[in-house]
Amino acid sequence: MKNALAEQLGRLRVIGPVGAVPRTTYYSAGEPTNWNEAPELGIQISLHCAVNLCVFAIHREQSGSHSNQQGILFPDMSMQQWRDIVRSTTLALFR
Repeated sequence: MKNALAEQLGRLRVIGPVGAVPRTTYYSAGEPTNWNEAPELGIQISLHCAVNLCVFAIHREQSGSHSNQQGILFPDMSMQQWRDIVRSTTLALFR
């Protein structure tokens, strides 16, 4: 999921227990000189699963504005279908 987001968004700072690597920062163009400043764009990602489905949710906060998108993932879907849903849900957040 982090890789799919980084492909779409470029420089990305991931904070919190996402995957197996908590508190990871990704820079697509090298580490900026102002790395310790608060990011202008905050993104929160969650994945909630029940027996038959998962809900991928992504929340964006920027300049006091909030927006959300959700995608439904089923266990019998292929990895490519999961990637496509995560990608389309993320892209919808920025339209």
